[in-house]
Amino acid sequence: MQRSSFSSKAVFHQILRHKNQIQRIKPQPCDVFINHRGIDTKRNVAGLLYDHLSRLKFRPFLDSKNLKPGDKLFDKIDTAIRHSKMGIAVFSPTYCDSYFCLHELSLIMETKKKVIPIFCDVKPSELRVKDNGGCLPNDLQRFSRALEEAKYTVGLTFDTLTGDWPDFLASATDAVMKNMMEIEGDRMDRKQKNTKEQKGGSAGKEDNIGGSGSVIGVGDLADHARRPAGGANGLLGDASRRDGERLAGTGNGDTKAAVLALSSAI
Repeated sequence: MQRSSFSSKAVFHQILRHKNQIQRIKPQPCDVFINHRGIDTKRNVAGLLYDHLSRLKFRPFLDSKNLKPGDKLFDKIDTAIRHSKMGIAVFSPTYCDSYFCLHELSLIMETKKKVIPIFCDVKPSELRVKDNGGCLPNDLQRFSRALEEAKYTVGLTFDTLTGDWPDFLASATDAVMKNMMEIEGDRMDRKQKNTKEQKGGSAGKEDNIGGSGSVIGVGDLADHARRPAGGANGLLGDASRRDGERLAGTGNGDTKAAVLALSSAI
């Protein structure tokens, strides 16, 4: 009887230990959701972006990297988009042939996420939602609305045959860093505003991002140095390269550290 009781207790403690381990390894939400057409860009642009951002300690989401057998496709992807901080939409020649690509883009836009469009081997004017009879009218409207919004968002262009790959990855990473800093800065501003309102705030208090110990201020976002995008040309729809090149920053280590510091502070 004593041996049986001891064995039951041992099994019970093992179950508790296993449960605690599972809770500790609960995955964190992704920072950047990479929306792409797999057959066009998974093995080049999208895949390289995922690896590059991962090495810089961001948490990107790419379906082939983050999903596992048994996962429910729409549940996992929709949850990842809703919990992400921003999105990258990699447009390619067959992008609009995919219901999943257009659904993901629509959800990114509907949840008011910042998105960086990358026009890869395709011009914005060539992107159109096609009615092949397989979509509901409501879906067609959602897809068209989201696609038009993305087409008129400042982004990057890249030619996979003639483009400079290192320069493109640097430009895309700089754009992600700049947008992440703005997102985290806005969140910290809202957090401080809510705190002041709860305390009945006063007009004389200093208006900064992180208080007296902040590592970066709002002004630093605007002062962040910029350089031309080079092989990855900036684009606003089919507008001039100059407007899009505003996205490219210096991408130095201090910028990345500031982004990660702001992220961990929330």
